[in-house]
Amino acid sequence: MALAILAVFLISWAVARASRAVRANVRSALSGQDPSAWPRPPRPHEFGTLQDKLADGLAGHQERVDELRRGILTLRERIRETREELERGGGGVTAARNRELHAGFGNVKSLYKGFKVDEP
Repeated sequence: MALAILAVFLISWAVARASRAVRANVRSALSGQDPSAWPRPPRPHEFGTLQDKLADGLAGHQERVDELRRGILTLRERIRETREELERGGGGVTAARNRELHAGFGNVKSLYKGFKVDEP
């Protein structure tokens, strides 16, 4: 009976230690640390697998955020150019410029709609 209690205690201690390591790494990501720099959690190895999935998810999220930001910046630049052209006394928004702005807006809209967590 004492051996069973000791085994349960050791397993619980190992799980708690690995859990704290993963939690500390996730908190460091919230502070701006790159997930690729996370130290590996101690055993059991399932926590390493969990941490890898979390790091991949955060990297994918950051890529999507960056892509959305680039789309917004591009659209913002096109709108600024159009506004400046109109202020200089341009003849109005051309059909080509209107299509360009519409396409930019559609791109940002589709990036935003596609911004979701993938289901396993």
